[in-house]
Amino acid sequence: MGMTTKQFNGYLRLVLSSVQEAIKEEDAEKKQRLLEQIAENLQSAIVK
Repeated sequence: MGMTTKQFNGYLRLVLSSVQEAIKEEDAEKKQRLLEQIAENLQSAIVK
């Protein structure tokens, strides 16, 4: 069963929040870890 529009919008808000946090991060290593975590989370959402 898929997500409702409201659930999907909530999921996008979480992803956007994570991306914005990574953009604001000044430490290059931490920024890289945040981006890798976002990519892993997106990949796991696709696989399920």
